[in-house]
Amino acid sequence: MCGIVACLSKRKFGFSDLDRKIFDQLLFADEIRGEDTTGIFNVHKYGNCYTAKSAQKAAVFQDTTEYNRMLEESFLDGLIMVGHNRAATKGSKTDTNAHPFVEGDICLVHNGTLYNHKEIADKDVDSHAIAV
Repeated sequence: MCGIVACLSKRKFGFSDLDRKIFDQLLFADEIRGEDTTGIFNVHKYGNCYTAKSAQKAAVFQDTTEYNRMLEESFLDGLIMVGHNRAATKGSKTDTNAHPFVEGDICLVHNGTLYNHKEIADKDVDSHAIAV
């Protein structure tokens, strides 16, 4: 299966350094739920949603410039951070198939397997079909 972690800011102006460290540790520990891909999304105080994802396990993904840039941006403006570690049950292990999936106004991470996802939408990954 997969793993999902999240943090909500209680502050008016984004996440504290401690919040970011806790999120970082949660995402790393959650790697046990899926080592195939890792992704995160941040929702900022203005309602903007930003994503980063890669076909890497969390320990490697957390060393990327993209991941660390998103953590820095969450310091000033972040309200919600969600992380996902994927164990690929449907679809290949690619950057495109990593969670989160963004379709219109939907940003989705999912834990579980849908065996009839092709009936919902013609997507490689069952979770992506849900977002369409």
